Amino acid sequence: GARDVARARAAGGGGRHQRDAAREQPVGAAAINATPRAMITSAVREVCAAHGFSGNIAVTISVPEGVALAEKTFNPHLGIEDGISILGTTGIVEPRSLAALRDSIELEIRQHAAMGWRGVVLTPGNYGGQFISGHFHLNGAPVVFISNFVGDAIDCCVREGFTNVLLVGHIGKLVKVAGGIMDTHSRTADCRAEILAAHAALAGAGAKTVREIMSSVTTTAALEVIEAAGVGDAARASLAAAIDDRLRRRAAGACDIAAVVFDAERRELFRTSGAMQLSGNWGLRMSKGVLYGVGTGPGDPELLTIKAVRTIESCPVIAAPQTADGAMVALDIVRGAVDLTSKTVIPVRFSMTRDAERRTAEHASLVRELVAHLDAVRDVALLNLGDPSIYATFQRIAPDVRACGFEARAIPGVPSFCAVAAALERDLTPEMSSPLHIVPGGYETCAAQSAGRGRRWS
Repeated sequence: GARDVARARAAGGGGRHQRDAAREQPVGAAAINATPRAMITSAVREVCAAHGFSGNIAVTISVPEGVALAEKTFNPHLGIEDGISILGTTGIVEPRSLAALRDSIELEIRQHAAMGWRGVVLTPGNYGGQFISGHFHLNGAPVVFISNFVGDAIDCCVREGFTNVLLVGHIGKLVKVAGGIMDTHSRTADCRAEILAAHAALAGAGAKTVREIMSSVTTTAALEVIEAAGVGDAARASLAAAIDDRLRRRAAGACDIAAVVFDAERRELFRTSGAMQLSGNWGLRMSKGVLYGVGTGPGDPELLTIKAVRTIESCPVIAAPQTADGAMVALDIVRGAVDLTSKTVIPVRFSMTRDAERRTAEHASLVRELVAHLDAVRDVALLNLGDPSIYATFQRIAPDVRACGFEARAIPGVPSFCAVAAALERDLTPEMSSPLHIVPGGYETCAAQSAGRGRRWS
């Protein structure tokens, strides 16, 4: 159907991933990242809807001279061959000279200083902006997009009298700061693998691990090697200390400065010392993840509430019930209304047993898995058919999640009995004085007890 349109492929200068480089798309697929794919899909769906078309559409992306252009980029190094990759986070290009870009960044910093701010958050670009919006309560604090000009931005903050500077960025950019590189553009300096390898070695990694890191083409792939070697925690601590040292040297004691670093899935990897205290100095609060129990309604994606859709869109992690045969009904409902391409999906499997001990153990296992994401400051949407207050897993585990120090909030959904009544054009309460009893099917004792006490129909 039209819901499945836009299976994009590259041709005539569009690149393909030819080896596992821990990229967004699988090996052999067109090198078109998630955001442009979503934009293409949205545009095609809009045209299909306007013309009442419900078939399938194949989209071919052609880039004139893309093969030649790709030779001037890092694409071959990243395992992208036969053309150039299609990237982007907004679809908006702002052509500027480097000098003009740097001047505009410094102008924005000066404007915030003139408005009386003494604390500022710096981030290279849109990925950082997305992470900040999902992981911080800014309380009005300014955020400045600094591109690759880490050193110049810090210098400007010092000149303008800022006392608190928080740098937030992806590991691919900020790992360079650990090596003293303050212009993070790849044409100026790279050394990401070398820096990661050095800190892995300091953490105790052996020669084999170091060689694997050096052969990794992305920081994501290198981090996986480090984790597999069992030195992840120590390596992150070493990197945090190095970044902390480099930032403090650059600021030369003129301001308090710290950093928060995240990975490709917008999960916090580490923060430098003083990040929490520094952010609190001007009212910026680092969040914990929040668990949302989201009601998906009775089955029709159009009956998802606006709030449910917005909540699911904002959560990087989706926990969805899965039956023994692998079906994920609630997730299928959501897919009809929300693009889940970039989401981490956790299958939630329960045996539906009446054995209380086994049920308690299954709930405890789920809580541990969810808390691991919440602790990494990743909001989780736990999908529940119907409404999360009616026989929902969410209500069973919410107290335990709260006991672990995290928020758990319910997002209502349309319950099935209301949808059935609407479909049958039935009035559930024809008399204002009549009580309404909802008796689950299969609960014979409850049905017998409630017979005659209110209006029942089936």
